[in-house]
Amino acid sequence: MEELKDVVQVITNHGLVNPIKQATHFTPDYGNKLDLQRSLPGYNWVLLDSCYLQRDRQPHHVSSWQKFFASLGVLHSLAVKKEKVILQENEMANSPWSRVYQFWPKPEDGTYYVEDYVSEEFHGLITAQNLTDNQKLHQSQTLLQLLEEEWDNRLSKYTNANVCGKDNNVLTNTHSSFAIYMTTLPWLPAIRNHIDTPVYLTGRDTYLRTDKLAELLANHVYYLMFSVSNQALIQHLKVKTIGDVNVKVILDHLRNWCTDEEEGEIAKRGNHFQTTLTHMFKVYAYLQQEGSPSQIQQFFESHPAVFVPECADPRRFPPKIDVPVNGKFFHKSEVFWHDPSDLFVKYAESAQTSRIQVPQRPQLQPFYYNHSDFFLGQTLNIEVKPKMTDYIALLLHVVDTITLPDHRLLQDVFKLYAVLGEKCLDTSSVNSGPYHQLQDVPKISQMYSRHLISIIEKENVFPTKSNKWVSLQDGIFFSDDKHLEKLYQDKEVNFLDIGESKVGVHRSKRPGQKQETKGYNENHWRVFLEVCGIPNVSDCVDQEFVTVSYKHCPDMQTFFHEIVPYIQLFLYNKHYAVYCRLKEDNMAALLKTMQFGQVAKLQVIYQLKNKENTPIQAEEDVVCGVNNKREFYIDKDYVDEIYNYPDVRREIKMMFGHGDTQCQQDINNFLRILVPFILGQTKESEEIFLDNQELGELDDEEVKWEVDKPAPPPTPPTPTVTTPPILFPQPVIMGK
Repeated sequence: MEELKDVVQVITNHGLVNPIKQATHFTPDYGNKLDLQRSLPGYNWVLLDSCYLQRDRQPHHVSSWQKFFASLGVLHSLAVKKEKVILQENEMANSPWSRVYQFWPKPEDGTYYVEDYVSEEFHGLITAQNLTDNQKLHQSQTLLQLLEEEWDNRLSKYTNANVCGKDNNVLTNTHSSFAIYMTTLPWLPAIRNHIDTPVYLTGRDTYLRTDKLAELLANHVYYLMFSVSNQALIQHLKVKTIGDVNVKVILDHLRNWCTDEEEGEIAKRGNHFQTTLTHMFKVYAYLQQEGSPSQIQQFFESHPAVFVPECADPRRFPPKIDVPVNGKFFHKSEVFWHDPSDLFVKYAESAQTSRIQVPQRPQLQPFYYNHSDFFLGQTLNIEVKPKMTDYIALLLHVVDTITLPDHRLLQDVFKLYAVLGEKCLDTSSVNSGPYHQLQDVPKISQMYSRHLISIIEKENVFPTKSNKWVSLQDGIFFSDDKHLEKLYQDKEVNFLDIGESKVGVHRSKRPGQKQETKGYNENHWRVFLEVCGIPNVSDCVDQEFVTVSYKHCPDMQTFFHEIVPYIQLFLYNKHYAVYCRLKEDNMAALLKTMQFGQVAKLQVIYQLKNKENTPIQAEEDVVCGVNNKREFYIDKDYVDEIYNYPDVRREIKMMFGHGDTQCQQDINNFLRILVPFILGQTKESEEIFLDNQELGELDDEEVKWEVDKPAPPPTPPTPTVTTPPILFPQPVIMGK
């Protein structure tokens, strides 16, 4: 039979051929499980004619013919033959070895002799052009299956070739043309997702899809369309697997996604991109777990690698995390974690056409709320909130959109005041301390305060009650005293309009209490006003009392003697911060020396100090008043109404309220309850009264506030009654 191989000819679809000289293949009639012409139509196969079987298609009959023709060289599958290829050096650039021949030893005569393994059929199949899309896809799948089935037992041994000299000595080893075409020609069908039209790529450009790999790369790489389990074949084809993925690979992909800059260049502008949030979660989590902090930090410093979905209002309408969304990559310096005011989102649309340049920096928290440790950790250290300058620009824009009076939108202005106030706090100054000490209140940073003032000092960002916007240079006051405000309302004095806030600038709280009932922290709001140097109008007014016919008023002193101990208990228990400030003012000593007088007439002259140092004067006649916490005057006609007269309560609340509006109001209400008790109208004991008002005892170290009871008027001396002597008439002695 060996002797016949070289000369025998068989009948094929191409006529008579010699199977050794021309690769000839079995058809399914001879038991070939693969119909080559139907399944692999990209090559004009030479097929053994079925005439030899005649009408006898019994399996044993077919098998005997199959064995016979197989012994003559007829094949079931791809033909790979050994062939000696002779190439001159100037021909190598157009050969399969064009990329590697320069690394070979150079032959003396300049001629390369390659003992190659050639598969004309394989090359013809993967380069076929005359196929429909469906034919090409089906052929690629069939060819891949054929390779996988025969790789280990047959085809893998045809991947190497020898490079020889003219005397047949082996100069080096290389890959065969069969192996080279398999890895360098784009014949592998690949898709990025299930709706993609297949493209044909080399193994180097293709990934073997697994769930883990898809989590990291999503639909941004091409996956081999059909599964392959033979690891040796996968390795030879150079198809990438999860084992080829490391931090550098992921960073390379992230670089390609986020910027068009080449590696090593500083990327300035991020790309638009479409992906799912789940994909980015997985990428960032992988980098955090597998990458070194310095490696990740360096990458994010030099690349705009933070993906932000395009979403008008992510808090109200967040994108679905498993649905692809359009977005853009930003540098970490261009984003922040969250805006507690929510005003950047609210005014995003109007800011686009504003004369004020409002930074539109994306916030991450609505999208990456479960990944704060990655973005806010030391590696990335994303800014938690927008910068002070960002908020100032937004404040200028918001003010620009408000036509006074519009108290609803003024709340947005006050919210920005509070945010800027918080920016001025030095949180590093906070430390722990006893409950009654204010050590947990952060100090105001002078550096941040000066920076804030330098920017807004000339800006008209303060609403007044005369419905205009003014700047700090115009001079503005906080109206902590409605009475003073009324006196000066027609004298062109700027009073800050706090709209519906109705808060006092010095309202106090115990440590640990929060005040955010209006959508912002009122304490931070007050810090802003303090930093801006907006004073209470009461702190800028000097009062001068003009009295007529002054004399001591024991009734007023008696009243203070009775109420002061209870006011001390009230402040100690209900307004401790105010109580502490009054202690600093040495209230106990002031009360000891306080004078009480009644007058025939009482007038107050007010001098309001302003920035121009030209005091604005106002005057009025009053019923009562307190002069510098040292003298309390009352009109003599109202002495009998001391206990219940509203003006008396007003002066007392102003005296003890220390500028805190809420405290003053609470003192006024307390006096309404206290007076009936003092007058004995409630019929309750002191213990029950204090218990009902939840007023505990003072600590032992507290100095009690007292006003001495007035001395009783001196008793007039008893008059001495002098009895005049009784004169008796001398008897007349009558003569004898």
